[in-house]
Amino acid sequence: MPENRSALQSPSAWGALGVGLLAFAAYVLCATPTAYPLDSAELATAAFGLGVAHPPGEGSTLLWAKLFTLLPSGSVAFKVALSQAAAGALAAVMVFLLTLEATRKLAVVSESISERARSGVAAAAALAFAFAPGVVIVSSRAEVYALQTALSLGALWLALRAYASADARHAFLAAMLIGFGVGNHSMVAGLVGLGAVAASLPLLVRTTARKDPREDRCVDLGGRGARLARREEEEYSTDCDDEQRRQPGWIGRPNSHRHLRAGPKRLVFLSVAAFAVGLLVHAYLPLRAFALFAAPDRGIDNILWGDPRSWQGFWWMVSARTFSEKAALVHGNASPADLPFLPIEELGTIFVLLAAAGAYVLLRRRETRVAGLALLVGAAGSMVAALVGGLDPENPDIRGYLGPALALVAVLSGTAIAMALCVLRVRQLRAVLMLVFLLGSLARFPLADEYPNLRQARAAASEVGDMLAELPARAALFTYHFETGFLVGYHRLVEGARPDMAWAHLAFAGNSAYARRVSEAEPELRGVAEAQRDPARLAEEISRLDRIRPVRIEPNLTTPAEIRRGLGPAGDLWALASHTSPAPARPLPAWAVAEAADNRQTRGYLAWRNYIDAAWSCELGFTERARERFAELERLVPQDERFRELQKQCR
Repeated sequence: MPENRSALQSPSAWGALGVGLLAFAAYVLCATPTAYPLDSAELATAAFGLGVAHPPGEGSTLLWAKLFTLLPSGSVAFKVALSQAAAGALAAVMVFLLTLEATRKLAVVSESISERARSGVAAAAALAFAFAPGVVIVSSRAEVYALQTALSLGALWLALRAYASADARHAFLAAMLIGFGVGNHSMVAGLVGLGAVAASLPLLVRTTARKDPREDRCVDLGGRGARLARREEEEYSTDCDDEQRRQPGWIGRPNSHRHLRAGPKRLVFLSVAAFAVGLLVHAYLPLRAFALFAAPDRGIDNILWGDPRSWQGFWWMVSARTFSEKAALVHGNASPADLPFLPIEELGTIFVLLAAAGAYVLLRRRETRVAGLALLVGAAGSMVAALVGGLDPENPDIRGYLGPALALVAVLSGTAIAMALCVLRVRQLRAVLMLVFLLGSLARFPLADEYPNLRQARAAASEVGDMLAELPARAALFTYHFETGFLVGYHRLVEGARPDMAWAHLAFAGNSAYARRVSEAEPELRGVAEAQRDPARLAEEISRLDRIRPVRIEPNLTTPAEIRRGLGPAGDLWALASHTSPAPARPLPAWAVAEAADNRQTRGYLAWRNYIDAAWSCELGFTERARERFAELERLVPQDERFRELQKQCR
């Protein structure tokens, strides 16, 4: 093939395309068909209505997902899941490119094995990452983590390209991506972004170079720069004479001075400016808040956390203070000791062990030391974010925090595999080894009937849909559990369900901005929304409202006793004693129980609702209702100790 062949015809281009298509196909096949528990229903609703999601606001994800909601077919939840599937596929492509970048810097690898073999190794590493269970579940539902992983890996790759090519323009793009990432998930973006910063720092030393007026292609960096000169750069210095080669600190990349004219101060200034451009995505938060507060007739269904119209409210949002206040509770359920085992669970023991060897190879060789350090710093940042976020192995969001770390572990594994191919002298053995790793990665393609495939996950949305359908006409519904609130919002705003009812989420009513929105959107609920901290007044307001609209309340452990004592069961919810229904609660259909058995998030949501209902029934003396709920818990979580303890106390 001629040397000037198109880059699109190279094995690496075809490899990147193949990895991206395979990853995207896997995520689409696993994508949620409708609203899903956790934060997925919230993010789907906020993307559809251009709302403001939970702190830090998730502006980048909502704008990205909004583009996919414009697709002509499929539910909104599915289309928002597609946005994360596309981002997850981009993240897999970035793993492929990062692996190629790392192996290209290893002279022994680039000289010993062909581009096709290196592309095969990079594809194996990328697919091992793409098909990891935790990566699949954040790439096949409405979330923020697949996009964040793609942004973080993209910034790291651009920074390494800036270092390799001595072209600061790549570093500016990397800084911009970090800014976009901070507008998406500030903690992961900031900590993983340190790896990109580490890769770009050598540019500051190189910008001390000055063009030698006697030569177009030779520049002098001085003694300090000599220590940073790399072997591959020397190969470009064929236009320098022998005398200049012997000068300390020379570096001779052809025409490299064109990209190094900016001094260190200007380089830092332009990088910060590019980062600030990325941060402009934060402007979405106050702009949308102004629009939503100005249109109370749109109701309370759209997601709008806090009030970012003021500097104080904006800082409350982007600093995620609402979660820092819950840190003690989150970390009480965390298991930091599980951190070393999560990459093994996601990628497999062999890949993790190979990653250690890959890191050693990169750090040991001078030409790859910066790249190795950048990859390790980025991976460490992702792991620190997971620890700060509360390392609960049962929470799939933690796998999202670890997304960049898993990706970089895969990159280091690919580096080790490439080195292993160099050891083999027989080409046939190299091909066999590469094929083994590639097939091993392909074998991890998610199966249609096993978790984390979410294609059949619809029990939570169906349960809330049935609950809404059973409400009496013009009911006033008060929810408390965050997943129920998000699912109700999705049904109401996206699917247009039950426009006749009034609704407020009591867990948010303590926030003055939310209470103000409720008062403007549903004036009849003003009294209840404003009386959250006064149980006696709250009971009076609920009784007053019940004379206008039949009140239905979702049970919760923190509901004041004064309120609970005046309620009784009514279908799936609770009502004032005058509306109590002796009819048995609607049992879960068999298909929903089967889904719960395979899907821990569905199981957790359904079990929690039944557990809280059983606790209220036991406390208030509705023994038959308690038996019904215990029967459901027996179907959902027969081994749960908390359920068994409640059952003993209820006898």
